[in-house]
Amino acid sequence: MLPQRKSLKKFIFVAVLAASMLSFVGIYLFSSYLHTTLTRKMATTTSEGIAKQTFATMYQLMSQGWTRDQLEDFLHAVQNAYAGTDHTVRIYRGEKVEELYGTIRQATFSPAVRESFSKGEEQLIKSSDSLMHLLPLKAEEKCLLCHGNARQDDVLGVIEISWDFSTSDAQTQTNYLVFFLIAFPFALGISYLLAKLLAGRLDRSMHTFQEKVGAVNTVRDFKELDTRDIDLGFTELNDILHNVNLLTEKLRDVAVDKDILEFEIRLMEKFVITSDIVRDWREYIKDLVIEINHVMDAYSLFTMFRVGEDDFEIEIFWRATPDESTKKTLEAIAFKAIKESPYLDETCHYEIHHNIAAVIMTTAPFRV
Repeated sequence: MLPQRKSLKKFIFVAVLAASMLSFVGIYLFSSYLHTTLTRKMATTTSEGIAKQTFATMYQLMSQGWTRDQLEDFLHAVQNAYAGTDHTVRIYRGEKVEELYGTIRQATFSPAVRESFSKGEEQLIKSSDSLMHLLPLKAEEKCLLCHGNARQDDVLGVIEISWDFSTSDAQTQTNYLVFFLIAFPFALGISYLLAKLLAGRLDRSMHTFQEKVGAVNTVRDFKELDTRDIDLGFTELNDILHNVNLLTEKLRDVAVDKDILEFEIRLMEKFVITSDIVRDWREYIKDLVIEINHVMDAYSLFTMFRVGEDDFEIEIFWRATPDESTKKTLEAIAFKAIKESPYLDETCHYEIHHNIAAVIMTTAPFRV
């Protein structure tokens, strides 16, 4: 059972469509990755700025000797400032501050906040959809005037900036998806037009090739086959067609060799001499010249016969009527062949006859 044949046009269409879909998916994934990376990087930079700005504002208020109500108002204002956004700001009071100024309402310490209090190190905690930036507030020399129970570099508090990217990521993914769904039909149409354009170009070239091949019905037609002027539009396909042309040339040579072989057989048959041929041998040779030219170009040939002891006749047979210059040239060739022959005497008489179709032209006898 022969394997199922595949259409080149369908293959091109499917290949272009698949390439477009893969490109769309690749662009979608890359865009999502780029957005996520830039968002996380921007959040890291922004959180650091928010933490430093919050600390600077707190220090200005503390240096003026703020009250408990002012502190709670400040904390409440900080939380309200970022309400409705994807990040929150919290300020945690440490034990040494509570010993002097009492406790306030604040969120429960997370393990990360406790670690910042104990180690006094800035932390940046990332996950797939969130980011937490923790900035310890360490006591400086100027802070010890109000916080007498602390020593320099003790952690008095921690500022926490938390980012929740789940909502923004989901919205971004939805926007990207809607955009690509809108653009996909256009890409599909472009892919179809491109595939149709490529397939049409191949169809036209292949149709020309099929017409030339279809016109070959005999060996003579095959000798006229020429596909060198066909351009398939692609280097690889043209290379294949070039090899086909090489094969055509070889087959054409085989066809010519066959014609020559058949001609040689017919020529050998012509050499079977009969009484009729002897009687009309000039007409016979003229027909032979015409038949030779069906296979190869032979403008003329000549024969020489002894008609007396020292008399010879040279018969020159022409395919078509020559001019005087051409006749003189061939006569000179014949004379040269006679002079170079060891069997002919220079004192012999020669008479030349020119034969063209049914007309015979005779020159006067002369001596070499």
